[in-house]
Amino acid sequence: MSRQLNNTALSIKTDFEVQPKSSFLSLPGELRNEIYGHVFSGYTARSKDVPFPISQEKVGWIYPADGLSLSRTCRQTYNETRSLPFEKSEFSGKFTDVINQLLHKLSPTCASAITMVRLDFQKNAVIRKLHRQSDGGIVKETRLHVDFRWMLQQLAQFPHIKMVTLELKQTFLLYFLEECEVYRDMAESLTKEQMKKLGRGDVKLEIIFESSTDH
Repeated sequence: MSRQLNNTALSIKTDFEVQPKSSFLSLPGELRNEIYGHVFSGYTARSKDVPFPISQEKVGWIYPADGLSLSRTCRQTYNETRSLPFEKSEFSGKFTDVINQLLHKLSPTCASAITMVRLDFQKNAVIRKLHRQSDGGIVKETRLHVDFRWMLQQLAQFPHIKMVTLELKQTFLLYFLEECEVYRDMAESLTKEQMKKLGRGDVKLEIIFESSTDH
């Protein structure tokens, strides 16, 4: 089963009052926070496939229902954990859907809490062009796709983002005429260079390849 994260916080509400006799709530706040950190780690919030234009009703993130069980026990645990699904989860999906929903369909508080994203970039991330010089020589230009640079510019706006995983299609290697490792090295080098220019050289980057039949 899964639940949906809405545009402000968890799409759950509870009518439970604080339970003063709960042994869990009697624990020190620091210990509860440590427990929360373990409970909410390792989940993935997947972007719903939505048609353009994006409407508020169709926007959302699919999140495992069991990941919200602790938040639903009482009002206090709900209040103490309402930002953790955003802080501890990896937000995954097509790059345009993820970026647009994070930027425009989440509250600033929730969006700023996000630390991990996994983006499916469905285009050739690296563009190579050959330019003929006046003396007959050939100059090779390698650069990031304009949409890829746009994506990085948007990601740089999230103050607490720490990890970006990029999924690229192996089929684009035929166009690039390079081995997978060479392409990855070029993509990583250009991406890290761009993130440093954006003042976000602290963000960790992982590039993986998915075959066209995986999605």
